[in-house]
Amino acid sequence: MITRLFTTLCSSSPALRRTLWKFWYNFLGGRYQQRDWTFMNYGYEPLDDTEVRPALVEEEEPDRRCIQLYDHLACAVPLEGKWLIEVGSGRGGGCTWIHRRYTPRGTRGVDFSREAVALCRRRHRWKGLSFVQGDAEDLPIQSSRVDVVINVESSHCYGSRERFFQQVARILRPGGVFLYADFFSEEELRDVRDLLAASGFHIERDKDITDNVLRAMELDHDWKQKKIQRILPFGLAGLFEQFAGLKDTRIYNTFRDRDLTYRSFVLKSGIES
Repeated sequence: MITRLFTTLCSSSPALRRTLWKFWYNFLGGRYQQRDWTFMNYGYEPLDDTEVRPALVEEEEPDRRCIQLYDHLACAVPLEGKWLIEVGSGRGGGCTWIHRRYTPRGTRGVDFSREAVALCRRRHRWKGLSFVQGDAEDLPIQSSRVDVVINVESSHCYGSRERFFQQVARILRPGGVFLYADFFSEEELRDVRDLLAASGFHIERDKDITDNVLRAMELDHDWKQKKIQRILPFGLAGLFEQFAGLKDTRIYNTFRDRDLTYRSFVLKSGIES
């Protein structure tokens, strides 16, 4: 019931959607600061044995599927020596993993939530990695300064994807790359493709990864459920199970029934000079 009400309110107004999601992520960042909770995406599991899985150290294994979603995007282009921005960096796990694994010249996570940014600054301390508070629709970054922008499972929270895409195009250098993943209804997906083109992006990859995400949700069901029950009071556990996408939750069922599809994009901005 609470999840349905939240979804309805988010759909009713772009401004209200922004406000509700900001409140939610500030609440999570301020109230729940467990060191082993640094990812919040639904994950990705390769379905083809030829697809290489990233090598992880033991302490990273519980987050394997979440990391694999980032790796699915990050391995699409060379990142070493590049300037990289993650918009919607959340609790910082993905941003930090890419920085350590792919050694960009510098990495900055930008997030709307003040509490999430404060949490990241305390927890993720690596040379060349930083976190700032900022609005995806008005990014606090100078124009034409960034080589790669990554955005994972975040844009559905924004008031305007159009303004977000325009901001990404503004901060990217000509020929820069936008690595983008989120879920969409059929109508939203048509609009997103049109908006990306209008913002000057050339689509180099547009892939349906819904089945990969569903498989990751299934594989992570048990440990996520145990973690939620360990961390959260009984009254909030059900809400968090919906948020985490456990099996037979509303979001899981919309992917299963193909009411929403999960897509990954590799996009190039402008023309290389």
